[in-house]
Order: sequence, then structure tokens, then C-alpha cells
Amino acid sequence: MISNDTIGIDNNSLHRAYRSGAFVARVDWEPQVIAVALHVLLDRVFGTGGSILIATSARLRVVDVSGIDVERHTLADLGKLIEASPVVREVDVAAGHLVSDVEPARHLELIERFRPATAVHIGSGEISVALPQDGDVDVREVIEVMSGAWAQGVLARAEVVLQEAFTGPSFQTRIRADEPDLFVTRFVQMAREYPSRIAIETASKAISYAELDRTADGIAADLEQRGVRAGETLLLVPNRDETLVATFVAALKAGITVSIADPDAPTSYIEECARVAGADHVADLAGVGIAGAFTALGLESAVEPDRYEAERFRRDDCAIITFTSGTSGTPKAVRGRYGSLTYFFDWMDSRFGSLRGARFGMCSSIGHDPLQRDIMTPLYLAGTIVVPEHRSSTVTEAFPRWLAEHRVQVVCVNPAAIRLLAGADDPLSELAVVFLVGAALTRAQVKTVARVAPGARIVNLYGSTETQRAVGYFEVDTSAAGLAGVPEVIPVGSGMKDVDVLVVTPGRRVCLPLQTGQIVVRSSQVALGYAGDAELTASKFCTGIPEGSMIPAYLTGDLGYRSPRHGVMFGGRADHQVKINGYRIELDHISEKCRTMPAVKDAATIGFELDGATALAVFLVPVDDSIRFEPMAFRASLAARVPKYMLPQRVLTVTGMPMTRNGKVDVTALRAMLSEPSPRGDAAATGTEAQIRDYLRYTTGLDEPDMNAPFDALGIDSLRFAALLSRVAGPGASRAGMTNALTAAELVEALFDTEVRKPATPSSSAPAPTQLDVRALLGPAAEVSETTIHFRGRRFDHLCSNSYLGLNSHPEIRAAMVEFARSSTTFGSHGSGAINGYTVVHQRLTDALRSLLQCEAITLYSSGYLANVSAIPAIAGPDDALFIDERCHRSLLDGCLLSGAALHIYRHNDPDDLRGQLQRFPTRGRRVIVCEAIFGVGGDIADLPALVACARDAGAVLFVDEASSVGQLGPGGRGIEAHYGMPGSIDVRVGSLAKAFVGGGGFVTSSGEYAEQLRRHRGATFSTVIAPMAAALAAASVELLLREGDTLMARLAMNRATWTTALHSAGFDTGVSATAIVPLLFPDAGDTARWFHAALDADVFLLPLSGAWSSRPGGALRSTVTAAHDPEVLIDVADRLRRAGSRLAAAE
Repeated sequence: MISNDTIGIDNNSLHRAYRSGAFVARVDWEPQVIAVALHVLLDRVFGTGGSILIATSARLRVVDVSGIDVERHTLADLGKLIEASPVVREVDVAAGHLVSDVEPARHLELIERFRPATAVHIGSGEISVALPQDGDVDVREVIEVMSGAWAQGVLARAEVVLQEAFTGPSFQTRIRADEPDLFVTRFVQMAREYPSRIAIETASKAISYAELDRTADGIAADLEQRGVRAGETLLLVPNRDETLVATFVAALKAGITVSIADPDAPTSYIEECARVAGADHVADLAGVGIAGAFTALGLESAVEPDRYEAERFRRDDCAIITFTSGTSGTPKAVRGRYGSLTYFFDWMDSRFGSLRGARFGMCSSIGHDPLQRDIMTPLYLAGTIVVPEHRSSTVTEAFPRWLAEHRVQVVCVNPAAIRLLAGADDPLSELAVVFLVGAALTRAQVKTVARVAPGARIVNLYGSTETQRAVGYFEVDTSAAGLAGVPEVIPVGSGMKDVDVLVVTPGRRVCLPLQTGQIVVRSSQVALGYAGDAELTASKFCTGIPEGSMIPAYLTGDLGYRSPRHGVMFGGRADHQVKINGYRIELDHISEKCRTMPAVKDAATIGFELDGATALAVFLVPVDDSIRFEPMAFRASLAARVPKYMLPQRVLTVTGMPMTRNGKVDVTALRAMLSEPSPRGDAAATGTEAQIRDYLRYTTGLDEPDMNAPFDALGIDSLRFAALLSRVAGPGASRAGMTNALTAAELVEALFDTEVRKPATPSSSAPAPTQLDVRALLGPAAEVSETTIHFRGRRFDHLCSNSYLGLNSHPEIRAAMVEFARSSTTFGSHGSGAINGYTVVHQRLTDALRSLLQCEAITLYSSGYLANVSAIPAIAGPDDALFIDERCHRSLLDGCLLSGAALHIYRHNDPDDLRGQLQRFPTRGRRVIVCEAIFGVGGDIADLPALVACARDAGAVLFVDEASSVGQLGPGGRGIEAHYGMPGSIDVRVGSLAKAFVGGGGFVTSSGEYAEQLRRHRGATFSTVIAPMAAALAAASVELLLREGDTLMARLAMNRATWTTALHSAGFDTGVSATAIVPLLFPDAGDTARWFHAALDADVFLLPLSGAWSSRPGGALRSTVTAAHDPEVLIDVADRLRRAGSRLAAAE
């Protein structure tokens, strides 16, 4: 039974917090003991360790189960622990889980009071379970598992250890009597039945089965003539070609154990492989230079008829040796059974659709064990091996084109290759089956394969070099419903024919479903062990799972659990777990969450020691090399997807993941990238400030941490903050109110040293910081107008106001404010615009905007930033794609990131690059082009005609931010559409009511259809509308622009021309600016601070562009000129800046 009504959860807040279900159970024998035991065992449901509140009508107890060992402690031990646990008062309760047998109303009261992570209620013949609403465990599975385990547990003896008390009867795989053909027998049969069928197809030739059989016999004879005997070991160093296949077949025909080494590996590594494998001979067919090796085989060898038709290997003989990495740096040589090489192929042909006669791509890495599958499956099933032209072609962008051109039907690839498949120009319609092996497969990757190969069956294979062909499998249902029901990480599933994929405890007992343990592959077809390493073989290969079984099993070292619905679920490596503040964390879980973030192509997470504790670092590969992930912003976005304790301390952008020789992420190389910035005390800073800055540099890895960001946002949790306080707070200093919500600057002020240093204007020769905190430097402005600004009693010419048209100081706007104050009954908003906040004043504003911009619908927001971060997610979601100019305002980028859509960044104001990206990155969902009309840093104008053409050709939505262009562009200041004479060409437009207009807030223009989407989105619905006074001032300014727009625009144009001419005469570079936003560009980022201070010395206030303000290289000061400026003053200001520059040059 699955329903929140089961435990009476009808309270709305509890209903949102919990999911519940119930099952019928016997409660006549120690039900509290049974319930607590299941808490300990089912860690996927109840977590690991912790405490449990046991509530009865008589008392409350808190039971600490963190010390319970399920393979050592018994039910009786657990009963004694419960009895010995302390009785507590209700006010003292601090426990993570609740187990009670009280009345349902009392149980509900306890849930509401303590909000436990889970709650179990023991009723009369019924057990109910409440789980967190946001948990990742299916409550139906929990009920199924607990019901069966409970029924088992109540029958167990009290002296039985917990693991055995709840585990049902063991089972054993039944080995089938119908053993399939061995390889040589089947291959010879295929060569006789289909002599002219193509066995191997390369770029230049086709080899029939009869020809391959003859060639293999010739090589086998040549090997024997060279003294290679049956039972000896031959190491092949081949190219990816037909000779590799023929030599491999020849060795098996001759009874020679064969091994394959990658020719791209260093010679020393190949020689080490030969030594570890005990190779008696080496065939250097690739010509890498192995001393004493054969370099050519089978050229002139005479062959006795039928000499190589009989099997020379028995099923359990070692016929293949494959290499895998070792922890010591020396490769491990895995000894494989001959029978395993082909044991499963007939079953696979039956299970996954007909594979017989199919075209198989030989795509696996040379030296990697899946290559054996690439060679032997088609030859066993009379198929064709299709060989890529170059041995590296399967790891290039040409891979999907090669698959299409050669009509490959079956392919086995690593999930990492999916990013190459994503670039397919057309659907790969010939692909019938895609096997994925070698790494965890994600749902997002499956969606990519399903899109590229819509007719293919997609099968996740789970195994290792040591399991050979004995693997687990999970075929993914690629229908919409199927994909929606599959976990983010595709399950391991169940075993192939005669294979069990089990999950076991450290003592090698079989786990319950939803109990985490080590994944074991049990089959008669797993490998024989490691060559020359009996001790390692004994530690990883065994029998006796379950007790008494004689079937060989391999302990994979992977963690997992069994899901009743999906089979075994992969949970990462046993050595890939870390604990952060007591929480056990799977690193792959964080990496997968990072991969779902917009603009992230790949991610890897590692644990490292930081300040005496374990911390996390994520390494991110962006979809475009121009992207650099800002650590604080990325952490903030990731915080919406993972608990806080999973947030990484370090966020690093890398161009690609370093890989080991066998294709796994090189963790050692990643650790080397975590070089710590060495502490460098700032001589000008106080001792306390210097300590805090160095601590932040050490913990965050940032050279210049933001001293005005909260510690929490920088990844400093409460424990690390406490450690910092212990270092910087003096003896006896008060720490009241000090939390990691403070900024570093606030902490300095809050500590015993209350005199906070105020930065002074540095000399022109002083080293300049790369970022400036203008607010900290100058304090709040005392008086502000479009033309002047006052700081600390000092007057500056103001050249960075957003009030382009001078309306903030216009007499009509002042009069409008007075009239509103006289006549209005309210100044502030009373609620959301969707409910009670939208007034006739707001309607007046929207009517005026519709008249100005000639649009269908207007949606109001309380800020321009909110308009962008709300509107973009409202029209684009995870199934869609966004294409954004690289110089767009950060609010646009934040909106894109919040949408969850795929993010593609095109070169600044480059329609050709945009057009190319639209073609390269198709999507089934909506495509949205995002840009600014006037770019806020450079002051240049977007090429609207080209953007419109791109949007129409691609069927894309055009989203334009006109925050700076309305009031600057077009006749009467009507914006970029009027500027180009293209009315109605923009689908969604965002504007500001705080720049050219007066009041504050933002708006979005759109069609009625989009407006409905916007109004339903939480950005509009759950936000208080702009205040009526602000709306009245904005309406008055829009109406003023409608009446006097041409006059105001003419004055702005004249001042803009005066200002830029004066700057150019003074020798300044203003880039490509064509508007009232005019940057002063400098070659180096360090020039920004020097010029900013030089401008202050000349009584001129400009905006320094650095850090979060600009993504462009070099330094810059941004100036804006308004219609209110006096042209003579502008000429004088430019001359003062010129003289300031002369003083800078002289000082240097």
C-alpha cells in the first residue's frame, strides 16, 4: 500500500515532506528490534550509522546504532542495546530516525515536532514507513523489501547474526548442460558454410571467410616453424588491421596463448607487459622496435590440410592474457579461459535480436579486452568485422561519419565515445545494437545515443577484465516512459546466461536488496586469476558465495546494491568513497550531477586533504574552450542539485581529463593540479586581515578570494569557520553572532580589532590589484546626478550613469513624483502582480510600453536581473538548447544556467559562428538565441538582421536584452527594432526601467503565448511586483519619451559624438563602441586600477571593468555619456584624463 494516508499524513507541510507506504506484518516478537535491525541493514533507505528515536507510550529512548556490525552482532545483542539506551526527555531528543508503536496521532505529532529523516510506525498487524519526499529510493521497493525481510526476521533465532537473520535461502546458478561450440570449431564451420562471405572489411580490401581461414592457417604454420609451441605465450603488438585478426585466430588454432599490447604504449611498458605475462615470444607487427620480436608472419608457410581444424585448447585452459592497471604501476596480467571467449554469443544473438551475419565495428582500443569481443563475436556468428582506417579513428570527430559510411550495425564502445556520436550529421539508421562498456553509463548519455541511433537497442554491459565475457547487462527502454523511469546512472542489471551479479558484505554474505555491498560476478566463465601472483588471485577470486557454492566468483571492488525493479545498481568504487563531516559520499555521484549542469561536457571529483580534513575538488571540462567556470557561481548552481556537504571546496576548469593508459581518469594527475597557492601576507593589511585572506586562498585555491563574499559561499562550512576563528580571534575575544554567513571583511570588523583599514588611493607606481572594490574604497555616494557624484565630501564629474536621457533629473518626473505622493493611497506593493499587487498604475505603465515598443504583451518584474533569470528558464528547459553571445551580461548567463538547457556560446557578435553552431548542435527541443542589443561593456550594437536570419533559418526563438538600447537606439529611442527598421522581429525582449527610464524594475515584451508562460513562472508569480510609486515614475518617463523622444535622442547623440571625439583626440582607444556606452581600453588588466585612481585624482568618476564586470581580456574603464551633460564639460574631462595619463607615464 502506497499512500501518505497510511500514517495519517494529511498535514500539508508533512505531505510535501514525506512519502509513505505500509505492509502487513507479524508484530508478536520484538518488533522494535526487527525495525531497528532493518534500519542498520538497509542503508540505501535509512543511511549509515546514526541514532534512532524509539517511542513507546511509556518512554522515549535514543539508540545509537553506529557501532553495530551486522555480521557479528545478533538480534539478542540489538535487543540488549535498545534496553541499555538512555531514556530521554522530549526536549532533549536529537535523532535522525523515528520508530514508534504509539497511537497514530501521537506518531504524527512526533514526526511534526522532530522532522526525522525517516519514520516507522508499528501498528496492529501493520508496519508503515515514511520516507523523505526528495529521496532517491522508490517507496514501493522499500515496502517490498521490508515486507519480505520482516517476515524472514520474525522467524529467526535471537542468537543469529543480523545479516543471516534477514536473508532468505541461498541460491545457485544452474550450469546448463548444452555447452556452446568453442571458437575454432565454430569458425571452421562458418568458413565451410560461408566461404565467400566477407569476414573482414577494411578501407582498402575485403577478406572472405575462406581467405581468412587460409591466412590464419599459414600464420599458425609459420609460428610453429619459428619454434612457437602449443601452450606457450605469444604477445602481439599489432596495427588495427586484418593481420591482427588473422594472427589472433591463428594463435587459437595452434593452441598458443595470445596477448595483445597497444602499439601506442611506450616500448618500456610493452616490454613490462611481456615480462608480466611470461611471454615466450613477441610479434611486433606494428614495428615499434621490440628487440628480438617477429616482424612478419605467414608469408611463405606451407600448410598441411586440416591441420588446424581440431581444438587444441580445452574450455578452462588459459588461451588469452589481458592487461589491466596495477596499484604499484606494474600492469596485472589476467589469465582468461578459452571457453569464456565465446560462451555467451549464441545467447546474445537470441536475447538482443539477430546478430548473425551483422556488420560489427572493431572500435575497442587495442590492448583492451573488449577488442576480443569485437573480433570473436562476428567470426562466431558469421558476421563481418569492419575495421577503421586508422587505429585512432574511433576517438576522433570522424567516428560517426565512419559508422554511417561503412553501415556498421553492431558496435561496442566506452560511454566516453558518446560525445563523438553526438556530433553525427545524420541519424545512424544502420546501427541496430549499441553495447556500452567500461564506465558508468548515464541516462543523459543514453538519450544522446537514442537520438543519434533511433533504431538501435542500447545495452549497458557491466564487467571487468577479470570477468572476461561473463558480465551483467541492462537493456534500456528508450521510449519516453522508459527513459523517465530509469535512474540517472544506468543500472548494472542482472547477469547474462549462467552469470550471477551479486552484492555481498565484507564477510562475503549475500546482501539484502537495498543494502550496499561489494558487487561480485559469479560464473564458471570468469578468469582464472593473475599470472604470477597467487596472493592477489586469492584475494580477488574465490568460491563459497554463498557458503558451499563451488562456482568461481570475482570480487570487483565496486560498490552497489540490488534494486527489486532494476537489478544491481552501481554505486562507485569502494576506494572512491569519502566522508565529509560524517556523511559518506560517492564521488561519482557528484561528478554525474556536475555533468548535468549547463556548459559542462565532462566532470571528475576527487577527495583530498585540506586543513587536516577531507575536502572535495571537481574538475570541469566545458563544452567550449572559451568558458571558465567561476567557482562561487558554480557552487551556488550545484547547491540546487546536491546536499551542502557534497559541494566541492575547489572548482577547477580544465581543457580535458587526463587519462591513464587503459582509458580511466588519471586521479594522480588531477591531484597534481591542486597545487596550493602559497600564503603571501599583505604588508599593508592588518595582521588579522592578512591571516584571513591567506586562509581563504589556501582553502579555496583562489589567488584572489573575494573578501566581500560570505564564507559559506566560498565553501567554508561551519567547522572550518570555527577552525579559522580559533586562529584569528584573540584570547577571551567574544565570538557571539559570528557565523560563516559573514564575509571576511565583516569578520575583520566584528573581531577585537574593530578598526577596519580604509584603502587609500595608491600612487601610480604602486602595484595595482586586478579587481577593485569601489564601494569599500569610496563609501556610499552622498549626492548623485547624471553629471556629478559626491563621495566623502568630494565632487567628481560623473561619467558612468545609466540615466542616458537625463530623465532622473527632469522637472516633469519630479512633478510626477509630487503628484503621486499627494494623490496615492499607498507607496509600496502589497503582493505579487499575479494576485493583489498589480494596480491601475501598473496598467498605465504597460500601456505606455506597448505604445512605445509596438508589442503584444508586457510582463513586469521587480528588477532587470530578475526579468532575465526568470524569462529564460520560462521559455527554455532541459530538453532545449541556448545559443548565447560570449560577451552577454551576467544576468543572461545566469538565466541560461538556471534553465538547465544545453548551453552553446558563440563568438562575440559573429553571426557566422552562431549559424555554424546552430547547424552543429541540433536538438529535439526548442532553440533560443540570446544576445544583447547594446553590449554593456563594449557599447557595440548587435547585428539584428543577421540574428533574425539565423533564427528564422533554424526555427529558433530570438531573445534580446534591450536594457541599454531602449532610450539609446532608433527613432524616438524605441530600441533596436526601430534602429534597423525591423518591427516585430524579436520574439522575446527584456528591458530595464532603471536606466533610460526612472523608477526601477524590469519588463519583458512578447507574444501572448509567451506571456502566459512568463506569468506562470515563479519569477513573476512568487515575487512582489514593483512598487506603485516606481511604476508611476516609470510610466511618466515612458510617456515623456513618447512625446519628446526625438529631442532627447538628438541631445544624447550630440554629446556622444563630442565625448568620443575628445577621447580619441586625447589618445584613448574606445574599441568598437557606437553608442553612449564608451569604454577606455587598456592592454593589461592591471592598468584598470592605475587608470581608475588616476581618473579619481583628476576628479572624474568612471566604472572600472574587472572581475565580475567583464569577460574581455585586458583592462578597461567604462564611461557613459548622457543627454544631460554639457558638451564643454565633456571636452574638459577628456583633457583632464589626457593629463592624468601623462603623469602616469612619467611616474613609470
